[in-house]
Amino acid sequence: MRLSVGVKARALFGTRWPDWISVGKQLLEEAQFRGELLGHVVPSEISRLLVGAWTGVLLITENIPGGDLSREISNLFDLVLPNIAAPGVLAELDTSPYRAERLLGAAAPAEPARTA
Repeated sequence: MRLSVGVKARALFGTRWPDWISVGKQLLEEAQFRGELLGHVVPSEISRLLVGAWTGVLLITENIPGGDLSREISNLFDLVLPNIAAPGVLAELDTSPYRAERLLGAAAPAEPARTA
């Protein structure tokens, strides 16, 4: 993170932010094509906003006692998604904290049975 936000580090090494913005823009364009976004959404603008907001949330969360990045990102998406996602899609989205952990846990292969 220091390499991404430090002015001197960015001057020396650059940043991956443009790549993240590009990926987000592509994903939002696909969602727009499928009719999953509200009509006013401009994918490039939303992508830049989300990368900046995510970065800011990470910086703050890392520097406050008891910071919980999963919960804070969940709160961010709860705030932003109603303003960009079509209502039918919004009803299907799960932005709860620890969603990724639950999904990964459900996808984990069962341990093989032990034989005595």
